[in-house]
Amino acid sequence: MAPRYSSVQQVADHLGADLTGLQSIEADRLLLAAEAFIDGRTERTWSVTASTTETQTIAGQALYLRTTPVASVASVSIRSTYVNAAWSAVSYELLNAAQGLVLLPWGYAGWLAQVVYVPAQVVDPRVSLAATKLAAHWLQPTITGEGGGSAAPIKSYAIGSELNVTYDTATASTASTSMTLKGIPDDVLVLVDGLREWVLV
Repeated sequence: MAPRYSSVQQVADHLGADLTGLQSIEADRLLLAAEAFIDGRTERTWSVTASTTETQTIAGQALYLRTTPVASVASVSIRSTYVNAAWSAVSYELLNAAQGLVLLPWGYAGWLAQVVYVPAQVVDPRVSLAATKLAAHWLQPTITGEGGGSAAPIKSYAIGSELNVTYDTATASTASTSMTLKGIPDDVLVLVDGLREWVLV
């Protein structure tokens, strides 16, 4: 599963460091742990991929969807404007997901097109920042050398009132000591608890 709220590059930028291959792998896993903490603390998920249906009048081959960027297109159907005309599925191409540009077959100008698609999720910037800061906080010892100066693969992590991350330094190339990181930084808790205020109970 890939991280949803942030990215390894965002963690690296936050730390102001170029991550090694092992550190990038750790950052990816720590982001998943951070997202699980955020979801558990706020009692909801912040990644929504609901599909939407949109109907437009066809002007040519190019059809621009209203909600962009687009994650995927499930189907495209067309019909004439005659009363009770039937919808028929047609071939299509999502030519530009960022612009929501769908390419249709030629020759249906004036007809109606119905597109079922999934808009790409735009994550709340507070959620993205919290995930980035939390993963960066847990990764920091591998940057500063507290864990032997290089990234050690994660052996285990547990999510509860306190999230514990244990590094398996036995498989790391240069790490010499084991370390366990505990606790959530205060600034991250402020961000996450601020999100909880918007959850209806």
